[in-house]
Amino acid sequence: RSDLDDFLALGCYIGFTGSIFKEPEEAADLLAAVPRDKLMIETDAPYMGFAGCRDVFVDLDPAAQSLPAGKRKKMKKQKYPNVPSSLVMVLDGVAKARGEERDEVAKYTTENSKRFFG
Repeated sequence: RSDLDDFLALGCYIGFTGSIFKEPEEAADLLAAVPRDKLMIETDAPYMGFAGCRDVFVDLDPAAQSLPAGKRKKMKKQKYPNVPSSLVMVLDGVAKARGEERDEVAKYTTENSKRFFG
């Protein structure tokens, strides 16, 4: 936590990935300490996969839909590679941990990303 405080004191943005699902209580404490204007969300795809990170991709990707059901099921069980479409899962996890509405978190994290990346 002291590292987080040091980075915030420097004015850094803080990004959270699907790793929030691995230790949710610790993540909730850290997420609560980050001001809205410094919070960002990311997948860190293709790395840092987490359970369920491929679900949206497998369910919606036309190429994945053309695969046999058994192959799609196997793809869903894989954590790696992570895929960008899992960002919505990270969004939901962050909103839940912070006790905020999903759309609200999506709005201010998008604004933060635009400000950061220009």
